[in-house]
Amino acid sequence: MKLTHLEKIKVKNCNTMTRIVERDNTLERLKLEQLSCIVLSSLSSLECFYSGSETLQLPSLAQVNIMDCPQLKIFSQGSIDAESINSIKIDGDLISYDDLDVCVEMKFLQQ
Repeated sequence: MKLTHLEKIKVKNCNTMTRIVERDNTLERLKLEQLSCIVLSSLSSLECFYSGSETLQLPSLAQVNIMDCPQLKIFSQGSIDAESINSIKIDGDLISYDDLDVCVEMKFLQQ
């Protein structure tokens, strides 16, 4: 799947959403070429951003901001290719480590 022009994903205040991008069994990888910013806020049931086991390619992703998503244990079920990331903020804390799944998991375990 290619969503070549998607630049920003902002999802707020949805208590029933458990994932942002649903798994697609026909894919080898999901590539969001122009996506540079993800903002997830007040999503009390969110468990993951991407539920597929395929590689999530985010070549332009620079910023991730996650606030008040207490059930978010992992970002993606599969591997993540996001080499451009420079800012991960979770519940107001700027995380310097560049592995998105590790950052989300560490923050979840601290709760």
